[in-house]
Amino acid sequence: MCLNFLVGTFPWVTSDSGGNRSSGPWYASEPSTSPIPVIGAGPSRRARHGGGGGNKKRNVIVAAVVAVIVAITAAIVVVVTSGSGKPATGFVPTGNSPEQDAQEITTAFIQAWKTGDLNQAARYTDRPAIAQGALAGYRKTLHLRRLTGTAQSAAPVSGAGLRESVTFALNATVASGDDASALHGTWSYHSKLTGTAQGATPVSGGGTRESVTFALNATVASGDDASALHGTWSYHSKLTAYQKQNSNLWYIAWAPDVLAPNLTTSTHLAAVKVAPQVAGVSDASGKDITSYKDAGLTRT
Repeated sequence: MCLNFLVGTFPWVTSDSGGNRSSGPWYASEPSTSPIPVIGAGPSRRARHGGGGGNKKRNVIVAAVVAVIVAITAAIVVVVTSGSGKPATGFVPTGNSPEQDAQEITTAFIQAWKTGDLNQAARYTDRPAIAQGALAGYRKTLHLRRLTGTAQSAAPVSGAGLRESVTFALNATVASGDDASALHGTWSYHSKLTGTAQGATPVSGGGTRESVTFALNATVASGDDASALHGTWSYHSKLTAYQKQNSNLWYIAWAPDVLAPNLTTSTHLAAVKVAPQVAGVSDASGKDITSYKDAGLTRT
């Protein structure tokens, strides 16, 4: 990080011995001729001969320098962004509540998805590489032609809040049987649980969490050519959005069923042709027309 600061010099500084020379790395070896105004009055004769007034003025000057340094340090804020000024991953919402923030990141995710910017859509999630591959697979296997969607509602995730990951040690004396002569020994190991405990380490993504329901309309086809059978698949899905701890960034917790309900890592979507199956044919009144005894209407 490169920081540019305005650097000035003080017109005079009294040394420890009473002269105008430097007494440390803060000051120039010769009095400055800079037009910057003098802080306080010039040195008196008594101060130059070791009087207490010079020490007081020197302390005021040093205090002023330290105050400026502290003010500059307090103003430094580090923000990791991409070249466009946006966060490299995640999303910074502007809502007035966690529900609004969760809906905003969901809307941004759907917008990037439907415009084909799968890289951006994936970077709103906490697993960009996996998410981008899944989004690309959705487009390919469904021969996706058009996608629209809207975020509909958001609600706190049940049991959400600050989660903690706790590591604990166990020593278990186990045996090959219940009788006293059975072989036995001690099994020592470590395990983890998620809960709340003193001295635990926060879980990644363990802050505010919201479950968002959204609606999608996907125009899918049986192939990529213009003559392929196609239709619109309308459905609802859910995702979990959360705020990263100690940050204003929000992420979508990536899971396969973000794309569609019940999807897993071992299943995928596909659009295929299915021959129509007719169980019966009825007339306008709902009567089975095979009752008209016409041989041409009889199923074989």
